[in-house]
Amino acid sequence: LVPDFQDLMPESFGSVNESDLNDLVSYLKTLK
Repeated sequence: LVPDFQDLMPESFGSVNESDLNDLVSYLKTLK
């Protein structure tokens, strides 16, 4: 992951679910 990424969402990785991951992947794809 990008070094700053956990600073943006410090709590998300403690309680991430599959739909959140799918949304995250979709979001990251828009950045390319």
